[in-house]
Amino acid sequence: MIFDGRNGGTVELLDNVLVIRRKGAASFLTQGLKGEKRIPYSSITSVQFKEAGLTTGYIQFGVAGGIESRGGVWNATTDENTVLFTKEAVQDFRRLRDIIEERAAAARNGPAVPPQAAAPSNVSEELGRLADLKDRGVLTESEFAEQKARLLQKPTNGVQPNRPQESSARPASSSTIRSRISQEPVPQKRKSAFGRVAGVGCLVVLGIVVLLTMIGSQVDKGANSVDAAGNESGNSSAAADVSLEDLPLAVSAKELWSAYQGNEASAQGYFGKRKLYVTGTVDRVQLDFLDHPEILLRTPNEFEAVQAELAENARDQASSFDPGDKARLLCEDVSEVAATPILKDCRNAPTGIKTQPVKWRK
Repeated sequence: MIFDGRNGGTVELLDNVLVIRRKGAASFLTQGLKGEKRIPYSSITSVQFKEAGLTTGYIQFGVAGGIESRGGVWNATTDENTVLFTKEAVQDFRRLRDIIEERAAAARNGPAVPPQAAAPSNVSEELGRLADLKDRGVLTESEFAEQKARLLQKPTNGVQPNRPQESSARPASSSTIRSRISQEPVPQKRKSAFGRVAGVGCLVVLGIVVLLTMIGSQVDKGANSVDAAGNESGNSSAAADVSLEDLPLAVSAKELWSAYQGNEASAQGYFGKRKLYVTGTVDRVQLDFLDHPEILLRTPNEFEAVQAELAENARDQASSFDPGDKARLLCEDVSEVAATPILKDCRNAPTGIKTQPVKWRK
């Protein structure tokens, strides 16, 4: 029987041992190159089981002379005697826990069916009990066959034979278990040191590629996320839905000032109520009558400037501007006073912002 856990961990139940195997990149990152581990049922002293809920569940096998991990799920991910599992597999791993506890008890204390028990009044009832234990996984096929043969050969009239035979179901000693394990087939090892080194190198490269891919996806997601100013979205399906008309207009402070000087009404009708990406040279930074910072951008007229009022949550950006600096501002709207443009709710524009060209004609 094989039980599949999380991160490539599996548990396989054999006649006398359980086998823990690791596979896949996720297992390599948490367990390294540990290969498979075989644990005889007779050496299992405890089974620690944590249900899967808000966190991953795990089953941990305590062995004689071993040190159990006591750090919860975090330490369980690297413990070689522990296999993680998801909430969907909790029923299977409950069954695995019950089977291993019964087999461990049988290996330490004797078989589930006492060999010296008195003969039942009905042999068919005893056979039924053995079949039920086999179906539940407590007895293997070989153990069931041995118990069945013993039951059928046992006298039912209460008279003991002259030379009673030792029960074949007596638990094997530790030396016998080690002998059986040594006789079990072991996968053929790589025939050369070069092959082993090449295999390790491939796994290391695979782990690095996985980590770099995860880091790159997080960086791209953070760089392209939508902010409060309406910057570009990193979602490819959402970006496909953004039309050119929804992008901010790209215009310089000098072009904007000239448009309002030429035809104030037409310029306000075109630029008003639209997002603007405005570039220009900082003339100075001043405070309005409410002590809110404003950025003044130079125009062809040395006595007039385009006024950019910073958004409430971007007013601290005013300290980063000095006269002569190149400014790139993303503004939510524009109005005018005496043909002088006044930009509203501005902030520093993000790098790589997408814009649309100005198509206004006076």
